[in-house]
Amino acid sequence: MEFTTPVGKLVQGDCFKGSTTNQDGTPRTIKTGPNKGNPTTSYFFAVAYPKLLANGAPNEPFYKLYREIIDVARAGYPQLFTGPVDGFTGKPGSVRPTMSYKVIDGDGVDENGVQNNTKPGFAGCYVIRFGGQYAPKCFELGKFRLDQQLQDPARVKKGYLVSVSGTCEPNIGSDKPGVYMNGNLVCLVATCPDSEVITNGPDADAAFKGLDVTALPAGYVAGATAATAPGLPPAGGLPPAPASTAPGLPPVTGGLPPAPAPAASLPAPPAGPQLTPAGIASGYTYDQYKTAGYTDAMMIEKGFLAPVVPNHGFVENAGGLPPAPAPAASLPAPPAGPQLTPAGIASGYTYDQYKAAGYNDDLLRSKGFLA
Repeated sequence: MEFTTPVGKLVQGDCFKGSTTNQDGTPRTIKTGPNKGNPTTSYFFAVAYPKLLANGAPNEPFYKLYREIIDVARAGYPQLFTGPVDGFTGKPGSVRPTMSYKVIDGDGVDENGVQNNTKPGFAGCYVIRFGGQYAPKCFELGKFRLDQQLQDPARVKKGYLVSVSGTCEPNIGSDKPGVYMNGNLVCLVATCPDSEVITNGPDADAAFKGLDVTALPAGYVAGATAATAPGLPPAGGLPPAPASTAPGLPPVTGGLPPAPAPAASLPAPPAGPQLTPAGIASGYTYDQYKTAGYTDAMMIEKGFLAPVVPNHGFVENAGGLPPAPAPAASLPAPPAGPQLTPAGIASGYTYDQYKAAGYNDDLLRSKGFLA
């Protein structure tokens, strides 16, 4: 069976990097066929599909695919589907509880007794595990020519939204009856903020929350803060703020709060759509962009507007948009290097002036002045 999935969130695995060993470190080998026993490389990635859509309705496009996957297993192992009729498919169910459909209940328990909803992106979803001996070909939404195939693994991160095209086949001859879910093509539908990207690894909070720091050597300060960190300039150590040179922006009138000011003294971020530092540096306001005919999707694509992604993030990106209307040609290219936030830019100081005054990147980020 050929399939194309609805939009889901990439939660595990890697679309570019394969593995030559199993979880226990033993070499991977071909399980069936004339090449059985030969070494092989396996590619694996998993995608989560919400049980309910954003409007609260059941995710029927996913459930339709799930029923079709079960039908493939039923066709391959008819002798094992002689149980009572189940309400999900309306057909006789499997008498083999361990039938492998490659679909995991994100709110269930795995084979090791671990709650699946503790795994990033699993809660409230069904998760399909895709695999194969070849890496899937990855494309961005609306850019499907062969010469547009994505080559950089950093373009498809866990937490991003994707659709998968491939084939589902019964795994006849396998030790565990079920199906293969071969993910042949991956479409990158939407990205997400870096804070929503899923990273695998140890939990730093769990690892260090019990650390005893009550007996440090003399002169050492636990958890250096803006007030205790060495090498910071005294309050007011920066020169007077220069006038703004960005076109269309009013002159800078507010100075930097006394450094280091507590975070509570910083103004609350404004509500509504937020321009990125590159968008602010262009000299145009959000309302001016809208008046010129820019949509939010166009501004996000150009890096001028911060994207807003809901919990499961099922929002398409701006791939395939027509050329942006004027004044796009007059906008400068986004500057390279570290970027000040809107609050940092509004202070009237440049990144280089902060650095010359002794501010490091961590302190600037703690104040909300550096992206």
